[in-house]
Amino acid sequence: MTDGYEVLAFAMDGELEGEGFWGLDRFSQDLVDDCRALLRRNGEVFTAGMDGDLSHIELQFTGANGAALATFNVRTIPAVSMLLVSGHDANTDSTVTEMFIQSCKKSAVKQVGSISANAFDRIRDVLKRPCMSVVAWSSEKVTDDDFAAVQELSLHLGAAYFYPQLQLSKSS
Repeated sequence: MTDGYEVLAFAMDGELEGEGFWGLDRFSQDLVDDCRALLRRNGEVFTAGMDGDLSHIELQFTGANGAALATFNVRTIPAVSMLLVSGHDANTDSTVTEMFIQSCKKSAVKQVGSISANAFDRIRDVLKRPCMSVVAWSSEKVTDDDFAAVQELSLHLGAAYFYPQLQLSKSS
């Protein structure tokens, strides 16, 4: 049973910056509901802009069988990449995790020039589900306010994606 999910936060060089459990009580239910509506409205594979004051932020999302990859872009600049694995299917989790790690390694080399051989490998070690791994891509073109908004959206998107599982666990 769980009332939240694990979060692993990485710097763009692949080094783990932090990890911990995020309980449902840490989230704005309104923002979780907005993210749930975004997922319902757009399906499992989409690119969509946010509404209102966040219209310059775009979400690219691909999900299947309880695992997903997502990137929040600010004015077309990648700001945050995410891996969401629910534990629904171990093979899917493993395959999507490897895709995420390889993609992040390629992006990291472009961003910082070189990375350690084991960059992002900590993602494989965490077996707790559900789990979100997130990589912050630093850019001078993304303001601190926009980056803070994307971080908040990322956490709430995770809660929205895992919501059916979390609700089911909560009522068990």
